[in-house]
Amino acid sequence: MHLKLFLVLFSFAASLYGAEHWVRSNEKPRWQRVKTIEMINGVPTWRPRWDQTPVIRNTGCLKGTADDRADVVLVGDSIFYGVGTDPQESLAPSLDRLLLARLEHLICTVNLAVPGYTFENEKVVGMRDIPVYRPRVVVLEVWANSPHHFTMLEGEAFNFGSVVVDENGLPNPLGLSPAVHRVLFSKSMLWRKITGEQRLPTRLSLDMWVDLVEEVDEFHEWLGAQDIQLVLAFATKLSVPWGTGRETEAKHYGVLQTWAAEKSVPTLMFEDILSSLPVEDVRHDSCCHLSNEGTALVAESIADVVAPLLAVSPPDVPKD
Repeated sequence: MHLKLFLVLFSFAASLYGAEHWVRSNEKPRWQRVKTIEMINGVPTWRPRWDQTPVIRNTGCLKGTADDRADVVLVGDSIFYGVGTDPQESLAPSLDRLLLARLEHLICTVNLAVPGYTFENEKVVGMRDIPVYRPRVVVLEVWANSPHHFTMLEGEAFNFGSVVVDENGLPNPLGLSPAVHRVLFSKSMLWRKITGEQRLPTRLSLDMWVDLVEEVDEFHEWLGAQDIQLVLAFATKLSVPWGTGRETEAKHYGVLQTWAAEKSVPTLMFEDILSSLPVEDVRHDSCCHLSNEGTALVAESIADVVAPLLAVSPPDVPKD
């Protein structure tokens, strides 16, 4: 009897071990997860590792300024960072060339965008780094991921999107004790897979965008105290032709656009900017990332908005 019980328990444990090993070896992550983290005011942040990042960040332009001060800072995620764009054709170098031609003096644009960031990450990094660069204009990219938040677990940051989470910040559709669920979720990839395959309740997306307005408003007030003008740039999905399949996006963006109109914050819409060409010509992939051609169109539109703001009181900078 004892031998049979032992064999049953052994077989069960071996099956669990085998399933855990298979999941760890084969299963793609269900949620965005980041391992190399620097915490800033309780918010996880990270840096791009690509060796071309210095070209994309464009901080070298500071050497051409009179006081090591940037004119424009870009804040965003992989879309503004330029995944799929040639580094020399990415937003910051492109903007510098366009604004030089329009304003006839050297302009410095620094790109703080980091792939995977939501607004909470962008905000804390911006509030740390913007005072270093002292720009006159900040252009903030807005995207579907902007309202989401990260949960820290065993030194890793998880983005669960709009999924409803428990008191520990984890999706818990089976209703386990939050403490027990946290242990299982942190230790077992199999348990994460089981959790992810449940029907996960979600928050109303519109509520998340309303919350985002409050966060952006705080950032706007902080910028205003330093006499920095905010500009919003609304990205768009690139999986469908222009004029179709963006109703939900427009509804969510409308919440922030209404706020921007009330605060006299200039806005740019990628859909309007890019639709002069077929969507296939402006995209790097069917998500949201731009080709060189798409980046050039966005840079032109940003320059249209930013040039008049910079021309109000031109800095004492050397001529090209």
